[in-house]
Amino acid sequence: MLVDHRTYRIRPGFVGPYLDLYEKQGFAAQTRHIGQPLAYKRAGMTADPEWQNYLRMNTEAGNLLEQRTCLITPAKFAPIKR
Repeated sequence: MLVDHRTYRIRPGFVGPYLDLYEKQGFAAQTRHIGQPLAYKRAGMTADPEWQNYLRMNTEAGNLLEQRTCLITPAKFAPIKR
């Protein structure tokens, strides 16, 4: 099992616009392919035209400064179900 832990760095004052754009343009496509956000696969979502449109719009809006992704494996005693 892998846990995908992400850290987003958003321009000061743009958290609201970033989340609003994600809610309106990205969330439906994301959850359609990978379910509720928690350790999921992304291949189908990446190919989805609606998700690609969201990424384009987010890039054009310039809200996101940086995203870091770390794939981690939980220890055997971690409370995450395997």
